[in-house]
Amino acid sequence: FAYLPLAELTPVGPAQLRAQYHRRHLIGADMQTTIGLLAIKAEVGVSLTEDLHNNKADIPDSFITYALQLELAAFELGRSGHQLRIQGLFYGDHRLDGKELATGLLHPFRFLAIGLVEWQYQQHTGVVASVLYEISKGVGARVELYHELVDGLRVELAGLFLSGGDDSFFGIFRRNHRVLGRMKYAF
Repeated sequence: FAYLPLAELTPVGPAQLRAQYHRRHLIGADMQTTIGLLAIKAEVGVSLTEDLHNNKADIPDSFITYALQLELAAFELGRSGHQLRIQGLFYGDHRLDGKELATGLLHPFRFLAIGLVEWQYQQHTGVVASVLYEISKGVGARVELYHELVDGLRVELAGLFLSGGDDSFFGIFRRNHRVLGRMKYAF
């Protein structure tokens, strides 16, 4: 069953709001391989709902989701002791009949490209920069500086920037830029 319900007003008697969880079948496959320091990962999932032909407005459409990820494992930059890790991901979401899915909680993005670069300056200090680009609609970018004071105790300073049109996920939150600092302890 779908994780999120669809809300429905009861047509008979006093109006009541009722949540319905629709059945869906999920068929998926994934693969991964490495070539030297490069990891290649791919995943695809087909969600078949009760409305296989996508012609019933009150039942979610059948859709396909896929992702392709390339990751260059952390490697040392010369003899400096600095390490670099690079990651790229492309994500897509389509109705099976090829028409555009309505964006919302179930499908916040249609096409999304993600880039991540992590540069570790010393063993316990580094910078992580990530960009999420909703193709032709909006962008979210985050930069984080971190330093591990002692084993398990980490201090972080991060900034988040969001931009996009009114119809994009990032555009809805475009006035929510932030800078944050935090201390984390892992045990």
